[in-house]
Amino acid sequence: MDHGTRRAKAQFLCRRGMLEIDILLKKFMELEYDNLSLAQQEIFLQILECQDPDIFSWILGFAKPDNVEFGYLLGKIRDMSARATELS
Repeated sequence: MDHGTRRAKAQFLCRRGMLEIDILLKKFMELEYDNLSLAQQEIFLQILECQDPDIFSWILGFAKPDNVEFGYLLGKIRDMSARATELS
């Protein structure tokens, strides 16, 4: 999958049923996605294939994903969210 197709797929999958996750993931796409390596972009797509309650729990730190590769990106999303909260 080329970069443009992968980015478009990720943007589409960032549209979620939970508004809170929708906002976080769209902001992550806007600020961080293009700085990710190809492998990280693929892992991000895997995260986006998961269910909203799981993603929400992982981002908030209430649970840990079974896939340890998710940890780094979830941490980046969490950090981005914390920075945005500090600025508002």
